Amino acid sequence: MEIIDYNKVINHNLSAEKAIPGSLSILDEDDKKTLSDIQELLGDYWRKRQIFRTKTEAHLSVLNDSKHPTKASKYWQAVRELTGGMETIVRGSFDVKRNLVKIAETQEIIRKLTKKNKEKNKFKIQKLKILLEEMEFNKIIRNSEIKDQVREIKMWSDICTDLDDGTFDTLDPNVHQAESLKLYFENRLKALGPGSDMADVMTTRGMVKTANELTNDKGELLSFKQVYKLEGKDAPLLQENQVEEDETNAWARNK
Repeated sequence: MEIIDYNKVINHNLSAEKAIPGSLSILDEDDKKTLSDIQELLGDYWRKRQIFRTKTEAHLSVLNDSKHPTKASKYWQAVRELTGGMETIVRGSFDVKRNLVKIAETQEIIRKLTKKNKEKNKFKIQKLKILLEEMEFNKIIRNSEIKDQVREIKMWSDICTDLDDGTFDTLDPNVHQAESLKLYFENRLKALGPGSDMADVMTTRGMVKTANELTNDKGELLSFKQVYKLEGKDAPLLQENQVEEDETNAWARNK
């Protein structure tokens, strides 16, 4: 079997119009005419349809202030979205390549069956041609998905650049989380009401209480040793090289 050059096959400019003729074969004449009359419009709708998130959805829905209350939390969520998109493309590329191999194999089987005895193998050939149409359509779908995925990845990259103003750590996501998660837990608690699930209420209250105890005024995470010592509990002494927090930490304020 001929070795496939993926660079030549994957980048074909495929569109919905190429899949329409095969699907029209199952329709009656009136339905065929209806779709044929608007085929150009259908192709236009297909090419411009939304698959992945728009910039507006990214800003207003994904990076909303309730769940991501700081610039740092928005930045690191954008990083997660970007890298998740990259992983989807890489994993999806394996499906694309497998599908291309199946297409080539099916075409070769059809040629051999046709050459051997076309009349005797006509039903096998018909089934294989249907399978071939389906795989060709899958190729169209995956190509359009990958193209829009690339657009979204570029969008998240632009958002990361826009948010990175030098005021927060862009190397370690853990640095911002004491402040960001504390604010998120507080926002979540405010959203709970009389009809909220009791387990959710208890869990959220616990997260808010813990966040208040384990963070200082600078939004930095305290160690359990520091908190226990400030509470006067019997806990191991701090190491000499460990900086002790003063009494302005969050726990001391709320005691």
